[in-house]
Amino acid sequence: MIVELEKATDCDVSLLLQIQKQAFEPLYRRYADSISPYLEELRELRASISYDQGAYYKIVVDKTVQGGVHISWDIDGNFKVLRIYIAPTHHNRGIAKKNADNTRSIAYTCDFLGG
Repeated sequence: MIVELEKATDCDVSLLLQIQKQAFEPLYRRYADSISPYLEELRELRASISYDQGAYYKIVVDKTVQGGVHISWDIDGNFKVLRIYIAPTHHNRGIAKKNADNTRSIAYTCDFLGG
């Protein structure tokens, strides 16, 4: 299984939103949380993708988009994962672990820091 991160663009918003809704729907149904990512709309995800103090990546598994990760950094250069999600069909396959390794690599490159 090959897990890669690719920079998300406006063209990816609809697909990423669909996967995000699938990933967070069970938690939303259980807890009815009013700030659940399940409730996010296209314009909100589009804003996250263009957020200038972070980056939004597609999680690509064997050449197919299966999730997303939104990362940010602070003024000291520390990064944090704001949101990560994997399509339910790909849960329990170690994708998030592999993605964490990729995210760390990106965080310390000029690509993540906007350079």
